[in-house]
Amino acid sequence: MIEQNINILRLNKQTLLFVSEGSEDVTAHKFTFVVKRDTELTSPRVIEKKNLVAGGSDSELAVVYDSVSKTLTINVYLTKSDTEGLTSLNYYYDILEEIPDDLNSGTTLFMGSATLEPTVQSPSDGVSLPENSLRYAAVTASDFNDNDIIVKKTIGGIPVFTGQSPAELNASLPVAKRYVNTIDMDSGVPTPATPMVNTIGAIDWQKSTAGILRGTLTGAFPNTKTFVSINNIVMGDGEIPFYVSHNPAGNDYVEIEFQSSANPGVPADVDLPSRFEISIEVFPA
Repeated sequence: MIEQNINILRLNKQTLLFVSEGSEDVTAHKFTFVVKRDTELTSPRVIEKKNLVAGGSDSELAVVYDSVSKTLTINVYLTKSDTEGLTSLNYYYDILEEIPDDLNSGTTLFMGSATLEPTVQSPSDGVSLPENSLRYAAVTASDFNDNDIIVKKTIGGIPVFTGQSPAELNASLPVAKRYVNTIDMDSGVPTPATPMVNTIGAIDWQKSTAGILRGTLTGAFPNTKTFVSINNIVMGDGEIPFYVSHNPAGNDYVEIEFQSSANPGVPADVDLPSRFEISIEVFPA
């Protein structure tokens, strides 16, 4: 590994030259040049250049080998757009060499500090910074509450960081609505208990026709997003029924058909259970 400090001219087309003597011909390998604000693992890359083998191009990073002098030369080509948003003075860089199709390979050939030489003139003189100049934003602990989650948003075209509590964040995410309850049928009329879970709303339960119960709430049950299941059926007299739950065309109700195993396909009051548990989930669009 060679330590070499470099200077970067902001808003200038520039070629960075790196030379390694006594090298082998590794021009068929992957080469990646990266500049970061610091050496933290999760810090974003502010400049990245790759050779053709690594998925870039020779106009980004070119590797040349001289077999006579056994010298490897790496040319990194910076453009105006690569540096126009850089505002800090001190950065770090490295050049990584990797063997194609070998996930365990990786050799840092060059590394060091990258010092920005800020030019005076820029397209942003007297106006707002270019959109991509805000690569970093200052975040201080006093701006947030305990256990806040930091969320990046764009307000008025400018990226900003805001804090949200876990509850606020969960409330903003699309999640399924649920209804879980026990319905008593001893009187022949559906009598729901207090729901164990209810994020759908107040469902009106009525017996529609023989053997069929209907739960109605306007607009609450999108036809292709509603799932209904029945559990823990408790029977009075009579044989154990099976049931067919379905969500008819339209968004305003769900229906449950109770049918006898002795006469399948025909809903019948005689085989209504005395009590059952129902679970409804409505999934987001």
